[in-house]
Amino acid sequence: MAAAVDQSEPPAEPAEALFTASGPAMVDKAAKIFEHFDKDGDGFLNLLELNALQFATAGTKLTRPQWEAICAAFEATPKGLTVEMLKLTYKTPQANVDADYKKVFQAIGPELAPAPAPAKGGKKS
Repeated sequence: MAAAVDQSEPPAEPAEALFTASGPAMVDKAAKIFEHFDKDGDGFLNLLELNALQFATAGTKLTRPQWEAICAAFEATPKGLTVEMLKLTYKTPQANVDADYKKVFQAIGPELAPAPAPAKGGKKS
């Protein structure tokens, strides 16, 4: 007879697990990156906000023509990119949401990084 497994709380994850994702977790990380850089809270990453993300993750900044090309490619409004548009960028082969998440949130320290989403059916502690 197999021993009963307590599923009331998810098992503790090592700190490194907070910084690796795929599937739904990748989308969640992209959303957290978006929320971190959407400083004015309007639901869009404008040129200044996207530049802050670009600089934090790649060490470079976008030019206005690059910004305009990105907005045109996504058919974005002049306000900028939405969270859904940012999620799409992380689905490209050259993008790495894990590396970007790690750069952004390890730089500010684990105490300020967003808490991981609770497992489906699990309880928040």
